[in-house]
Amino acid sequence: MKKLAAFVLILTVFAAMLAPLSAAAGSGSSGEKLIALTFDDGPSVQTDRLLDALAEYGAKATFFVSGYRLDEYADELERIAAEGHQLGNHTENHKTLTKLSASQLALEVETTLARIKKTAGDTTYVLRPVGGAYNKAVCAAAKGPVILWSVDTLDWKNRNADSVYNKIMSASDGDIVLMHDLYRTTVDAVCRALPELERRGYTLVTVSELFRRRGVTLENGEVYSSARAYPVLEETAESAYAGGRLPGAMLGAEDCGEDVYTADVRAQDFAGEETLTVSTPYAGVTLRREAVEDGALTVRVTRAGADVDIAVMRDGERLESIPGGVTVGLAGKGFSAASTVVTVQDGVRTPVARSAAVSESAMRAWLPGSAAVGVETAAAGTFRDAGEPWAKNAVDFVSARGLLAGVSQDMFGVYSGMTRGMLATVLWRMEGKPTASGKAGFSDVKAGQYYAEAIAWAAERGIVSGVGNGKFAPESALTREQAVTILARVFGLTADAEGLSVDGLSGNGQKLPCADWAADAYAGALGAGVLRETDAAWARPAGAISRTEAAVLLKRCIEASLRNL
Repeated sequence: MKKLAAFVLILTVFAAMLAPLSAAAGSGSSGEKLIALTFDDGPSVQTDRLLDALAEYGAKATFFVSGYRLDEYADELERIAAEGHQLGNHTENHKTLTKLSASQLALEVETTLARIKKTAGDTTYVLRPVGGAYNKAVCAAAKGPVILWSVDTLDWKNRNADSVYNKIMSASDGDIVLMHDLYRTTVDAVCRALPELERRGYTLVTVSELFRRRGVTLENGEVYSSARAYPVLEETAESAYAGGRLPGAMLGAEDCGEDVYTADVRAQDFAGEETLTVSTPYAGVTLRREAVEDGALTVRVTRAGADVDIAVMRDGERLESIPGGVTVGLAGKGFSAASTVVTVQDGVRTPVARSAAVSESAMRAWLPGSAAVGVETAAAGTFRDAGEPWAKNAVDFVSARGLLAGVSQDMFGVYSGMTRGMLATVLWRMEGKPTASGKAGFSDVKAGQYYAEAIAWAAERGIVSGVGNGKFAPESALTREQAVTILARVFGLTADAEGLSVDGLSGNGQKLPCADWAADAYAGALGAGVLRETDAAWARPAGAISRTEAAVLLKRCIEASLRNL
């Protein structure tokens, strides 16, 4: 039965958000290599042969069964439970749950749950929503953890045993593999893969056992896509995207053939959520609800070699700008702080400043509207003075995006100061060098200076202000609290700091260390994880900020903006 969404790559892209694996999860590993094979839409006439093969190799699997099939295949259902496999809920009538009313949703989930409980007793049950489509309402009605996947064999589409086998063998430790026990070709592939997986040292376990052995307690209503230990980029010990469920609603796209997937997005598809992600094998496309206030949109995702074209259309017209913009997720491998999403137009590949690596295998970027995109990684380690890890990632990040260049070909100027004019220019570049409606209006900002257009734009936007007497002081040293305040305005990180102590944010009871005029920015930046109490900006807010300190804060701001959609 055809899936509404081929979901694997978008789940890989957002895996660090979808799978709430704590540091303790890694410590729970015994060193075993574990994979969870899962089968949807059955049982069927193929299920007995599949169970025979699993039994031969002592492998366990999870079967997400559809309720409407259980009367016809009652014997197979009982055999699944009797032989120690896990039964999961795949709805009663294979309907997309995000499109149902509350009563319809409850019927789809609870009817099948009652059927499988009658067979297997009172145990832990998990839900796999059809097409991977979920929202808060689905999670609340799930009656168990919501299980997605990290490897999609696309067996329903290919019906080719070799293709399915290759997909299975691409799985690694902690993966959840999606298949369907409806197809002879799928069972042929599994029969071929089982001895090879055994030879490679993998143990095949149920979904619940996979997470148990990884030290993760599955929670009802939470969403999980794998128990894989995703590599984390260095700057800190934790990923900027660690933990939490991907926010908003999900909508699977339809396969239109020839590497094209489409989905029509209407206001009701958001189901009260602020965001909605259209999932395809090539990219995940997240829209804000405000994007559909003027009517329904069509999202079309087309693979073009290594690149992907994201087209957001209304009435057949491609939109280059939409309210709230578009957040795109792309998967791959070997990503680092020097990796950027690029737009591709007429052969020109332009870095997207608001892009960041989620992990070594996933990128995320914000775009104003439709665009063809790809990923590129700049040559790293070209600056001799940026060898320390705290500096290297931030320097790679800003230089790869063309935001801040070195002071020479091989020197970044790690400890060199940053001026007020420099930061305005960096932010202007990040926004695509927009044109201001007038001049800056400061007597010390002369036309023709490299920062003149940037300061005019920033002042017009209310991002920067002068120092008094009609002056901006573009060549003056930028202080740390000035930098935090300006960045907080750009990225919307300000919070009400009146009467606020750090006790509410970090637990040590200290007062905010900055000047009163910077307090709201400090509160917002600290709460968003952009500012940390180990930073010089916290300890010495009135001191001059270095180019590299500014790069670190800018990198964190861009990451926070992508994390918080």
